[in-house]
Amino acid sequence: MILATELDKMNITRLSLQNQEQILVANKEKTENFLKLMIGKNINEKVEFAQEEVVQKSLLIDQKSINPLELKLIEAQQKLNKAERQGINMSYLPVLSMYGTALYSYNYRPESDFGKGINGAIVGLKLDWTLFDGLEKMHKAKQNKLTRQKLDNQLDYAKKQLEVNTENAKKQVEIQLQSLVTSQEQLELSQKVQDQAKFSYEQGVISSNDLLKSENDLYQAQTNVVVAYVQLRMAELELLKITGNIK
Repeated sequence: MILATELDKMNITRLSLQNQEQILVANKEKTENFLKLMIGKNINEKVEFAQEEVVQKSLLIDQKSINPLELKLIEAQQKLNKAERQGINMSYLPVLSMYGTALYSYNYRPESDFGKGINGAIVGLKLDWTLFDGLEKMHKAKQNKLTRQKLDNQLDYAKKQLEVNTENAKKQVEIQLQSLVTSQEQLELSQKVQDQAKFSYEQGVISSNDLLKSENDLYQAQTNVVVAYVQLRMAELELLKITGNIK
């Protein structure tokens, strides 16, 4: 009776592991199909995917490169504001221009059927200077100054916000990296415990419940490593996004 119960427990564990294996294989195939579509391959086409090891290498290549799009937009607006200000200031200055005209006139006399051409040319200077425009330039200059101050404040706030978000993202990467290291250490310990449990079970020292518990602990430790690895990659991608390094 005891042996039959132990066998039933083993079969339950075996079926559970088979079910989990089928789910993992299905998810793997689904992910590979999505990757094929993204790279322009046919679903039925065979593609070799590199198997990445669960290691602690980082996606972050140059953490000093910070060039987010938000700062670029504000800086571009500041350049436009400066060009507008220069245009307003230039409109206060007089404009001196030189002009010249060449002409040829023809006088026709019908009564004598006689005509005479007269050559001529005009050369001169022209000075344009708007002394009063109804305060239009003054209002434009005030509006330009307000816009400049607003852009300066936006840029200053964006830089401070970027600094805070970057530091938080870096700390999150460090936390997830430490979590991955801890999960790997737990996995190693769980593997040792499970190996010892197998040996003890074969020697009849422990029951099948203890063996199944060690196997479940090992499976949970493996899952924790994968989850920690994914969380680390997500944290690194978030840092790259904040610093504008995702193209």
